[in-house]
Amino acid sequence: MDRILVSVLACFLLCGQFHSSLAADVCNTFDYTPFGVVDKPFECSGHGKCIDNETKCDCDEGWTGLSELINTEGIDCQINIYAVKGLWGFTMLVGMVFQYKGLGAFLYRWRNFTRTKAERQARGQKYGIMQSRVLLACFWFEFLCFPCTILLGIVRLSMNEERVGVTFLSTLLFGLAKIGFYMANYFYSPTILSMALKDGKKFLNASSVDQMITAYKHFTKALAAASIILGFLPFITYAKGGVLDKTAETVYLIYFVGMVVTISCLGLQSVAITIKAGRMFEASYAVSQDERIKQMKEKIGDMNKSAAKQSLIQVSFYMMFLVNPFMWNLHDYFLPISWISFIILGKKMMTATVRDDKSSTMKGSRKAGTQTQAGSKSRRDSGEHSYAMTAIIKQSSVQESDGSEV
Repeated sequence: MDRILVSVLACFLLCGQFHSSLAADVCNTFDYTPFGVVDKPFECSGHGKCIDNETKCDCDEGWTGLSELINTEGIDCQINIYAVKGLWGFTMLVGMVFQYKGLGAFLYRWRNFTRTKAERQARGQKYGIMQSRVLLACFWFEFLCFPCTILLGIVRLSMNEERVGVTFLSTLLFGLAKIGFYMANYFYSPTILSMALKDGKKFLNASSVDQMITAYKHFTKALAAASIILGFLPFITYAKGGVLDKTAETVYLIYFVGMVVTISCLGLQSVAITIKAGRMFEASYAVSQDERIKQMKEKIGDMNKSAAKQSLIQVSFYMMFLVNPFMWNLHDYFLPISWISFIILGKKMMTATVRDDKSSTMKGSRKAGTQTQAGSKSRRDSGEHSYAMTAIIKQSSVQESDGSEV
């Protein structure tokens, strides 16, 4: 899926190689980037003609200058309306497919939660959604991020004038989808890491494990807050009328620089965890020679390497926008494809688990109640709970050692 994402992004980003302008000759130059006045290779990006004494671009049918964040309507014709609609249609299709695949696991997780809640209440114990943080993450994705992503796609398919930072509805859905995703990640990532390391404390330095988990939680919270703020920056441009001016340019620059910084931090965090946890596992294995420690190291390493690779891909594309002046008003092509990563990670959240059996999988609600029992005898004999994170996350129910679902 990473290769598909990179290929499609590259194709459509390169399609927008001609751009716009605030300079005197708006049909042939533009100056709304930090690079000064830049000449366009073709008048109106080759998809329109100059009118009104070279002060306005009249776009060909199917092309427009109305673009997200940096609105170049009337001064460029770089956006192919049908291509953008096709990208949103593709993103919505991928979303529906992944939703179908993950919904059974989500419902199974919900049934586990309600059953555990009833059992706890019968014993006079309190039990709420905060004790099931992965399920809470699923709720943020399922009832905010995913619906807003699909709704934004529907809006862009049906309303030609809708743009993020230009119109209210698109700007609102953009911000809400960002909130849903980063809140889901805030509840999901630290919990999964905590579960993967929790039962390893008997093999590792418990104090070091606790410090790592605490630092990870604080770091994830800070990044979530920063990313949500960035997601609502387009409202500043919208409040100014959605026009291309210095405010819009500043908002655009802050947004993209902010995304590069936050995504880079996520990638560096994943690398740091891989290195630090790896050293802890190696030191523990040298003493205990327990093969389970090697399995934990491998699986946590795979999980964080995957996150680091995704961060590198996304940062590369955001940097392309920042350093190439001809891409500043091509966000319309980038947004629908980049949000496929939201959908992929959302599906992983719904089907995540911590187990000691690599071969166990769950595919939809039909197999939700059937789990591979390999390794169950060793768990009964040792009294230990699940201790390894699957490298490819495909299962559903996760139980903490006290019986509560995460």
